[in-house]
Amino acid sequence: MSLNLDSLLATYDVVKSPLRQMFWRKERQAEGISYPIPIKQQYVDFMKAILGLHLIEMEHLDHVKELEIRTSYPYNFYPITDKLESLFFLLSNHKIRLKINPSRSHYSWKRFDDCCPYQKIVLFSGGLDSLCGALDLSRNHRIVLSHCITNQFVFGRVLKLANVSAFSKSVLYCCDARTKRTTGGMSETRGLLFLSFAYAIAASLQLRSVVFCENGSQMLDVMLGSLTYPNKQATKNTNLNYIKRIEDIFSGYDDKEFRIECPYKDMTKAEMLAPFKGAMSLEDTFSCFTTRFGTAMCGICYNCFIRRCSLLAIGVKEGDKAYEINPLEFDPTVAGKKSYMDTTDILVHLLRFYHKILVSDAAALSEVEINSRDYFKDPYDLATRFACDIFLGVKALLQTTSPHGLNALGKKANELLNQIDKKTLQERKEELAKKDTRSSTTLGLPPMVL
Repeated sequence: MSLNLDSLLATYDVVKSPLRQMFWRKERQAEGISYPIPIKQQYVDFMKAILGLHLIEMEHLDHVKELEIRTSYPYNFYPITDKLESLFFLLSNHKIRLKINPSRSHYSWKRFDDCCPYQKIVLFSGGLDSLCGALDLSRNHRIVLSHCITNQFVFGRVLKLANVSAFSKSVLYCCDARTKRTTGGMSETRGLLFLSFAYAIAASLQLRSVVFCENGSQMLDVMLGSLTYPNKQATKNTNLNYIKRIEDIFSGYDDKEFRIECPYKDMTKAEMLAPFKGAMSLEDTFSCFTTRFGTAMCGICYNCFIRRCSLLAIGVKEGDKAYEINPLEFDPTVAGKKSYMDTTDILVHLLRFYHKILVSDAAALSEVEINSRDYFKDPYDLATRFACDIFLGVKALLQTTSPHGLNALGKKANELLNQIDKKTLQERKEELAKKDTRSSTTLGLPPMVL
């Protein structure tokens, strides 16, 4: 079956209402919809194509074999068509043909000012990494926060985070990717959509990079992808090869080099969070992969576990309602469910692997080398620091859990923790404590509740 891109987007009220596709929100302005940053038509067409692929992956994967793209910029698409088809197959395991047909533009967009006041485009997901990175960058740059709306609940939290005084000179620019039909679940193309939207803004402003505020332990982490979530390419959005492929597509579209900057690639999550320990509120940040319990984070998925351990490593305990489940504690309401057992198996694998890192297991270090690609300053040291952070978090979790209430994961975590040199963990804890440098007063944020 062949689909026309404009017809597909019209089904989801994107073509009929271009404001649904791209708009901005800043502070608490009631009107909330404007074009402070005009996006050039050639990049609007690119964004529409990526949004179309995203909708096909979410809703039409079983029967769509061809997507017809009518554009005033066919010669921009020709060099990247094969690359987009290949990347879509990598992400969705589905072959699709992109048919590029010339047409006249239907939209007119505001002209640019001669001088652009913004220096950085920052991907802003509402997670802890993106918040800390954006706060850090906003001290020295005027930035645009780029967000992709796929969930109204998370978007509400993102709006609250973007309204703090630290971002008073910034704007939040959004791509509304919500649909009437999409039923949810993990999207394999969300990361591509997220980066592509930021690219469209940056290229329109004649900037040739966007900032991806991901921690280095997540980018290096060999647990991601096939080892952790089998057949889930969405977990590889931080994979180095994936990022390079997207950079190549962006550069090829307008024949100018484009870069995805990763300034925090040599830091662990705990190291990114530590400077802001006394300078942020956690209640509006969200890291859960599943959101299976609604408003609270589940507590047992990979992302929840890494978040919780990283915060505990710097001495921060979140509120009692932040998570539904303590992953190390037996919970009769979920015990026995296959999804729960699969998740705890993943976390056992995680702990075993990073335990091997701390004891210098040759096979584990080899895995790190395979994933590093000479991209990190010292991948072995990065993995070791991350391993310490994880087990510092485990240690803190175990201290609040009854020994009689430990589940299989808790028992394994306790066993591995007892095999690790306590001096090593203590030194790491002291090292992280020295990184607390920001205050809520200077950033205009409500203080973190300890």
